[in-house]
Amino acid sequence: MIQKDAWERAQIKEQILNGTMSFEDGQNHFRIVYGHYFDFIEAKFDLENKSIIEIGPANFPALHFCTNIKQSYIIEPTITQHLIDCIKKKPISLIGLPAEDVNFPYVDEVWLFNILQHTINPDLIIKKAKKSAKVIRFFEPIEAGI
Repeated sequence: MIQKDAWERAQIKEQILNGTMSFEDGQNHFRIVYGHYFDFIEAKFDLENKSIIEIGPANFPALHFCTNIKQSYIIEPTITQHLIDCIKKKPISLIGLPAEDVNFPYVDEVWLFNILQHTINPDLIIKKAKKSAKVIRFFEPIEAGI
């Protein structure tokens, strides 16, 4: 858990970091990154009409690369034009608040891609996720040589 003022400073640094990548470069990079994650857990980008909450994806959510999405949600406190462009043709609602401040809707799955260390209260987010979905997926970067 971090203090709110430290969290706010981290958001500014995240915006600076994420703002350095062009839309095309970001799409190419994150298509590969998410592809590795999905391959590792034997998941598909075809969601087969599932609803998802994706928490904290910054500019390029995994949902951007998915198909057959039922109404889904992205919770991201720092909304950028890249993020808006990623979801504009998909049934995805964008919630521009910290996850701690959101009432999570009921969905099939909640996805967290390496974000808990960036949150004010990770325990609260996990508690909300458990109430919202039967499946919670924590994606963490690893170099396992697989």
